[in-house]
Amino acid sequence: MADSKMEIYTDEYLSNLNNTTDLAELVTELHARLIPDNHRLTHGEFCAFRGALIRNPIIAAAADLDEDYPGLFQKVQYFLNDPLSRDCLRRAAGSFPDHKTVLESASTLSSDIEYKKDDPNTGTEPDLVTGAILANCEYCLTWLYELDVIKPGHVGYNEHGWSLLGLAVRADAKKVIELLIKHSGDEPGPLQPYRIRSDGKEECSILQYGTWAQFHRTGYQDDTCLWALLEWCDSFMEEGDSRIKAQLDPQAQHRICHLGSVRVANLLKSFDVDLAETALGPQGQGIWHAAMIHENVVFLTWLNTYTRSSGGNCKLCSGFLKHYVRVRFLSRKAMLDNLYLRQ
Repeated sequence: MADSKMEIYTDEYLSNLNNTTDLAELVTELHARLIPDNHRLTHGEFCAFRGALIRNPIIAAAADLDEDYPGLFQKVQYFLNDPLSRDCLRRAAGSFPDHKTVLESASTLSSDIEYKKDDPNTGTEPDLVTGAILANCEYCLTWLYELDVIKPGHVGYNEHGWSLLGLAVRADAKKVIELLIKHSGDEPGPLQPYRIRSDGKEECSILQYGTWAQFHRTGYQDDTCLWALLEWCDSFMEEGDSRIKAQLDPQAQHRICHLGSVRVANLLKSFDVDLAETALGPQGQGIWHAAMIHENVVFLTWLNTYTRSSGGNCKLCSGFLKHYVRVRFLSRKAMLDNLYLRQ
């Protein structure tokens, strides 16, 4: 969406905007762009605006912009620093209250929605912040925090009852999840529900949802989002705290095994969660079954070593690993032989 909107910020448009001497005219134009009257500001529109005016979004600087349009960024910043403009932009973006506030007003939520993402012709257009998260747009989200559009200090929930962190997990938004965690305060956010429905029902925790969402990305092994949540858990966990262990039942642990992540398995040990011992799939599958499916040699090797050191069934483990290596070697050899014969 952002790419199609980018066309409205042509060199001619930016030049005219830069040459505007009438302050009221400039304010009116910027207000129309950022706080439209006939529809709600979308992430696509905001992203195009941000992309045109902030050429170096990492540090929100405009040095290279000022080479082409001297003073334009300062004019825009003046508009955005005005308390009235900032308040209007904040209202246009929406509010993101904490867990307790959302529960108290759950009946006002419109929870049965499907956001526009893959198909722009169906679903509900998300609010500005939700759209930035679903698009994994760290630049826009960073600027929205800098503009004080999103209030930090707690895990926020949108108008449909989705937690912002839950949305990041759902979208596998690896670029923004660390940013959201950074601004979510010191509370044990991963233990809060990923979603609250209009009848007041709380869904499972963000951490539990993370194991489910990652598992259902078939054949996709990336532990970034789950690792970020577990590291956050590690920051507030105290000795003897069993809350994380209580969150991860044997089936959740089995889903984690499908990631094939050695660092996640080691960190979980500090929470008294031993994947090799207690992970169990819905049909009784253990950790070796999950590890073999994705053919992750690093994880299989770690598992074999770990099981050996803990006195497990080393013969069975080694048998699995040797069989895997042999099958992969023969498969590779057959492919090379076939290529050689074709020459």
